[in-house]
Amino acid sequence: QRINTSLDADPDPANNTFTLDTSIGTSTDLSIEKSAPATATAGEEITYTLTLTNPGPSDALEVTVTDPVPSGTEYVADTSDGTYDPLRGIWTIGTLALGSSKSLDITLRILSDTTGSLTDTATVSSTTSDPDPANNKVSLTTSVETSADLTITKSSSPDPVIAGESLTYSINVMNPGPSDAVNVVITETYQANFIFSSSTPSPDSGSTNQWTFRAIRAGESQTISIKGGVDPLAS
Repeated sequence: QRINTSLDADPDPANNTFTLDTSIGTSTDLSIEKSAPATATAGEEITYTLTLTNPGPSDALEVTVTDPVPSGTEYVADTSDGTYDPLRGIWTIGTLALGSSKSLDITLRILSDTTGSLTDTATVSSTTSDPDPANNKVSLTTSVETSADLTITKSSSPDPVIAGESLTYSINVMNPGPSDAVNVVITETYQANFIFSSSTPSPDSGSTNQWTFRAIRAGESQTISIKGGVDPLAS
């Protein structure tokens, strides 16, 4: 406001005062970055780190980040400046002051049957105007590898066995993980004096000593019971 004054009398003081209203706008250029390993293993954990920065020029109000849990994973834990809701995939920050930054670490477990890759996308929004939306969204792709440390054990009953008697072999295949094992093939080499009769499950078509399992999940096992007998002439 500006007021003009003078020592001389002014017969019209109504125009001696001038007022100018200036509208003050707000603007911010929020940016979001994400990091994670380039590769991960099915059945194990992976941690994503999000960093949100406000270079200004204004404070950013009502800031939220949408970051859903990727398909093929399950939520484990998070550490955040703010609050993260894994069910909705929303990170709530509130006000992000000029020149400040916030971070979020999300730990997920990759499902043991996941293959291919994971794509995680995060998008930031605010009620404060952002003239540059290009850096408000980030996507990261991680290649998923598989690893299964299969173990196999075998037992027979009775032991010892007499020529001419029945004999049962039991084969157990265990997958401790971390990933599911797919297209697992078990091949049994019989001794010359063993006569195959049947097995549970049945062997592959046209075979008496090979079994194929489409998958053995991490932490699970498959057992094959083979029934037969010993050649009476065996020595």
